[in-house]
Amino acid sequence: MWPRFIQKRARFGDSPGLTAIIAQFVHTQMFEQFVAHRIHVLSGSSPAATKTDVIKASEILFHNRHSFLPTEIKKTVQSNFSSTTPPKDDPVFIWRSKTLSLTSNSAFKGNYDLALDQLNEACREINGPLQTVMRVLWQRLKDSKGMRWRHALLSLEIMLRLLLDGPLTAITEVSE
Repeated sequence: MWPRFIQKRARFGDSPGLTAIIAQFVHTQMFEQFVAHRIHVLSGSSPAATKTDVIKASEILFHNRHSFLPTEIKKTVQSNFSSTTPPKDDPVFIWRSKTLSLTSNSAFKGNYDLALDQLNEACREINGPLQTVMRVLWQRLKDSKGMRWRHALLSLEIMLRLLLDGPLTAITEVSE
C-alpha cells in the first residue's frame, strides 16, 4: 500500500527527496502512533489520553478541513505550538533575554561592561548563544524607529564589541 501512496505523491509533484523521506517515515514508530490515532478518531472510539504534537497538528488540520500540504502544516505548527514560553534555564532564553535587556531603552540594571564580557565569553565557547544574540541584535536594528533609537545604538555597540573581542564566527554573522 505504501509504495502506491509514494508513487502517487511523486505524480502530484513531490520532489524525489521528499518521497524518500516519506518512504523512511512510514516505517517509524511515530507514524504507527499517528495511524493508530487516526483509526481511533475515524472509528469514533476514544483515543489515548496523551497526544503527541504530530497527532495534535493532524487533528487541527483535519477539523479545520485543511490539506496536509507542507505550507499548511507549517502554519498550524507555528500558530499552535510555537507560542509556548521556553523554560527559564534554557540557555537560548537566557542569552536572548540578556541581549534584550542590554539593548533596552531603559537603563541596564547591573554592571553593563561585565554583562558584555559574559556575553562575549558565552559566544566564544559555543555558537548557539552567538546566533541567538545576533538574531536579537538584527531585530533591534530593524525596530529602531522614533523613540527606540537606543535599540540601534546599543545593538551596534554590542556588534562592535563582538567583532573586537568575540569569536571569529562573529565576523560572518555580522557580515551577513
